[in-house]
Amino acid sequence: GLFARAIIQSGSAICPRSLGDAHRDVAYHTAAVVGCHQWDSYELLQCLQEARAEELVLILPKYIKWRYLPILLGPRVDGDFLPDDPEVLARDGRHKKVDIISGITSHDGGAFVTGERVFDVTFHTSVPSAARKGELFRQDGLLSR
Repeated sequence: GLFARAIIQSGSAICPRSLGDAHRDVAYHTAAVVGCHQWDSYELLQCLQEARAEELVLILPKYIKWRYLPILLGPRVDGDFLPDDPEVLARDGRHKKVDIISGITSHDGGAFVTGERVFDVTFHTSVPSAARKGELFRQDGLLSR
């Protein structure tokens, strides 16, 4: 098999919000925000790959229309790598049994219990301001956390 062991952090594969279902919509929305207006998939991908990481982080609050944390691009059932919904695979025993380490962080999921108003204020102020100050980036421009 492809994996012999796994480390699972912060979440569950059988959580209803873990799967993504709007990958194309997210790609086109992100592209429009950063100024990519190509409709050809290859050209759109090239344009998005040229977008700066800082610019992409700063547009994250625009995804609040999807409510709370913008969990937009979770795994999707593709028939090959992920042949079915993880809950169905687990229920039917259609998975490889491997050793796992599972963990959480302090305040993991806190955004879901603080309420929309607190989350909006925190998200809209901390993420963009941290990106503007460069706290999310290393000198080489890659995300550092």
